[in-house]
Formats: sequence, structure tokens, C-alpha cells
Amino acid sequence: MLHLVGTDQTAEMAKASLLAVLGASPLPKVEFPASKLAVLDAEDDPVVDEPTRQAMRDRNAASAQYRLTTGGHYPALLNPDAFQAALLEHYRGE
Repeated sequence: MLHLVGTDQTAEMAKASLLAVLGASPLPKVEFPASKLAVLDAEDDPVVDEPTRQAMRDRNAASAQYRLTTGGHYPALLNPDAFQAALLEHYRGE
């Protein structure tokens, strides 16, 4: 993935990213059947902190919830077996 984004970030890019996050507003909740929604997160995500992950789980409390112990911010890439198993469990159970 680093070959796509590079390994260096300028101070201007870091500042722009931070300002974008700080100025962001939560998106409105999309009305979607809870049975079709799966919330999947990883405990070791270095980008999304635990309070934010918990808020997402709370916001979608009626949905299926999967917490991986590892997977970082990209569980589909860093822990593909567990990621796939969670999604298969959810969608096969429909």
C-alpha cells in the first residue's frame, strides 16, 4: 500500500489532513435494515480510537458486530482470514 501513497508526508499534507478531520461533521445515519449491516472493527486500529469505535457500535447496536483482535486500520488486508470469516458468518446467516 505504501507504494501507492509514498512513505513521506509533507508538513502541509499532514496539516491539511488534520484540519479536514477536525472540521468534519458526522454523517447522518443511513436507514438500512440492521440484518443487512455488519460492523467490523479491529482492536489494534491505530487510526480509529476505542471511543470512536464504541460510538459506531452503539449507533448500530441492532446490527451484527464483529471485533477482531488484530487487523489494524485495514483488517481486510492485515487479517484477511478473520475478516472473511466474519463476513461469511454474517451473510450466510441471512
